[in-house]
Amino acid sequence: NGRSFSDSPKYLYLEMLNNKDYKDYKFIWAFNDPESKTNLFKELVNERTTIVKTNTNSYLKSYAKAKYWIVNSKLNERLIKKKGQICCQCWHGTPLKRLGFDILKEKGNALNTVKEIKEKYYNDAKVYDYMLSPSKFCSEALTSAFALKSLNKENIIVEKGYPRNDFTFKYTEDDALKIQNSIGIDTDKKIILYAPTW
Repeated sequence: NGRSFSDSPKYLYLEMLNNKDYKDYKFIWAFNDPESKTNLFKELVNERTTIVKTNTNSYLKSYAKAKYWIVNSKLNERLIKKKGQICCQCWHGTPLKRLGFDILKEKGNALNTVKEIKEKYYNDAKVYDYMLSPSKFCSEALTSAFALKSLNKENIIVEKGYPRNDFTFKYTEDDALKIQNSIGIDTDKKIILYAPTW
């Protein structure tokens, strides 16, 4: 939703940007505040990448022209996918809480009733051609939350992991030291990470 240059879309982009098999591809990133992103992330500044502001005419035209949509959350409801366009939903985590069709009847949220939430998830899932999953648990949860069986789309799940996590399987000790040094962690001490969600 235009908030950040991160998560699996970032890592798919970086892989494609640096892989000769995609040398003819052009990339478009949509941000709520484009200038801050191009100032922060040098990877976005190159002749093959265009930056657009969300919810502008350029944003809508970009979606209308793009062959591939790579997203990690629900889509803007104003976007209409045309025949021949492909949407890859990377999602943004493991659904340990109830989502979409798994939300209990008595609970909604501040903006939508449970019925409206389900309708939004259902309409969003209609657009997906691929949905990434890091595990069997996640595949089952996403299939249920997005009602993929009722859409005959349970086969769109690609259970190969999240691109954002690939680094954790191939990092080196030098990579770890660079990170520690960049944020000022004493390498002689035991490191404990506390990272609660919500």
